[in-house]
Amino acid sequence: MPHDNLVMTVAEFCDKYRIDRASYYRNANLKRLPPYFKVGGATRILASDEQEWLAQQRQSHLSQEAV
Repeated sequence: MPHDNLVMTVAEFCDKYRIDRASYYRNANLKRLPPYFKVGGATRILASDEQEWLAQQRQSHLSQEAV
């Protein structure tokens, strides 16, 4: 699997979901968004964490619709 599919930058995540970086960090620290980690001086997000977060968002949305 190509490296680009395993991790993304915070900027890529923010662009994809149309949020600003401060909102990302604030919500990631509150465990509302996928966690980040450092590689040297770079901050990255695992694609698997993003996918898990998306699945949780979908499940939450579906649960709210059922009420």
